[in-house]
Amino acid sequence: MKAWLLNDFGLDNLVLGDTPTPEPKAGELLVKVGAVSLNFRDKAIVDGIYEPHKVPKPLIPVSDAAGTVVAVGEGVSRFKLGDRVNSHLYSRWIDGAPASDEPDYCFGSPLPGGLAST
Repeated sequence: MKAWLLNDFGLDNLVLGDTPTPEPKAGELLVKVGAVSLNFRDKAIVDGIYEPHKVPKPLIPVSDAAGTVVAVGEGVSRFKLGDRVNSHLYSRWIDGAPASDEPDYCFGSPLPGGLAST
């Protein structure tokens, strides 16, 4: 799939490239991205001022994306192929207070984000 990859900090290091299309694991979705929204956190990650020690490289940035479900992992029951969905920063948080480790599961860093074709 095509994705914008952050190979190092700085906008000049954000390049369009090819990366393997992920296969959704249990409880996960694969979404064909139709739109993204950039926010300050995304810019701060690219610039290297937002928790730089936690940013894996290369990274597909951007936490806010919307699109269509194209594959579901085992055990997924809330979504089906063709559903229109949007992401939110905390990938595992459904309700109540976020778990203390939730920042380890944020889209756009440290998890791959939405600046990709699928």
